[in-house]
Amino acid sequence: MSGPLRALVSSELGAQLSVFAEAGGYDAELVVVVVRHHASGWVREIARKDEDSHVEAEFDAERGIVTVYEGRREFKALERAARQSGLSRPRMREYVPYRMLEVEVAANAVYWWAAEHIVARRLPGERPADPVEYAASLRLEAQTIRHRFHDKLMKAFLGPEVFEGTVVVRERIPPVGEQLRLSRS
Repeated sequence: MSGPLRALVSSELGAQLSVFAEAGGYDAELVVVVVRHHASGWVREIARKDEDSHVEAEFDAERGIVTVYEGRREFKALERAARQSGLSRPRMREYVPYRMLEVEVAANAVYWWAAEHIVARRLPGERPADPVEYAASLRLEAQTIRHRFHDKLMKAFLGPEVFEGTVVVRERIPPVGEQLRLSRS
């Protein structure tokens, strides 16, 4: 079954539009959550917190903001690697592995949020009651969402040179003053 649907929704963040359909003994619900004005997509911004947390990132769907906790060990290890490669602290987020980790954990938070909402909105007979089956259902739904949308999310938050693989890693050439010191020692 297909058909056009037009709806006028308030532009308030967090507003929801639900559309219900029944056909051939099946029920369906489409839920649209407004998370951003004048643009498409769930994520408007990646916010950073330099603190450790038991979670990698949290997603605030109403504001469209993913908060990434960059005080975690894996971020600190990549920060050290960026510094050792010669990047200054302000340019550290340009380090490709660091930026990719940041986008990956942000994406994971969004996928899990979406999966929770999809599974929770299933009809009672379709929703697993057993905790193990429910967890497996969440995992499968998050993986399905990742499979469908991950390349678009990566393109949105990574520069084209990173996403398309045209990044060139070159040996760092020391400044002239440093070259003189190295040649005299």
